[in-house]
Amino acid sequence: MRQNNADLRRYYRMANRLYFRNTLPKDMPMRFYKLRKAVGRTLVTRNGKKAVEIRISEKLRTLQAITIMVVMHEMQHVEKPSHEGHGWRFDKRMLRLAKAGAFDGLW
Repeated sequence: MRQNNADLRRYYRMANRLYFRNTLPKDMPMRFYKLRKAVGRTLVTRNGKKAVEIRISEKLRTLQAITIMVVMHEMQHVEKPSHEGHGWRFDKRMLRLAKAGAFDGLW
C-alpha cells in the first residue's frame, strides 16, 4: 500500500484520540517529505514552545507499520516541543504509549 498525506493525518487523529486524549492540536500539518538523515521530524517555533508541522520521510510511503510508529514518535515531540531531542523523559513517554498498546500489531 502506498500511503499519502491523508493517511498520515488519519493516523495522527486516531492516535490523538486513543493515546493522547485529544490534547494535541487537531489541525497539525503533516506530510511526506524528502528527509536526508531522519525518518521523521517535528518542526517547532523558534522559541520551542509550539510544534508547527510533522514531516515523515518519503522512504516510508510503502511501510505502513513503521510510518504509524514514527507518527506516534513525532506526536511525543508535539506534546512536549520544548524538550529538544530525546532523553529519559521522552523514553518514559514512549514506554507509556507501548504499555497502552499503541504499538500492538506493529512490531
